[in-house]
Amino acid sequence: MLPPGADGIPEVIERLRILMPCLVSWQDQRVSGTVRDLSHNGIAVMLPGITEVATEEALIQVPDGIMLRVRPVHVQQRAEMNLTGFKIQAIEKGAEQWKRLCSVTQ
Repeated sequence: MLPPGADGIPEVIERLRILMPCLVSWQDQRVSGTVRDLSHNGIAVMLPGITEVATEEALIQVPDGIMLRVRPVHVQQRAEMNLTGFKIQAIEKGAEQWKRLCSVTQ
């Protein structure tokens, strides 16, 4: 049996649909947003539409003292906001809390 994704078929990753406040920081920008969904290795955030989204590394703070170092992978403009998908590079703070939050998807 091949490992997930090795056969050319993308692995399906369970995502937890959730609405929670967050703060996204990059360079000299700090923007309040709302987490829309998450998984162990990714997070989607709704940001105000006028926001110029980070093109490189950013930090996302969510409740319970969790801080994630992320890299944007896609941006979808939607009405008055944009939905940005981030790949998680590292869990800077709150690794146990993040693991508990993500375990809801399993």
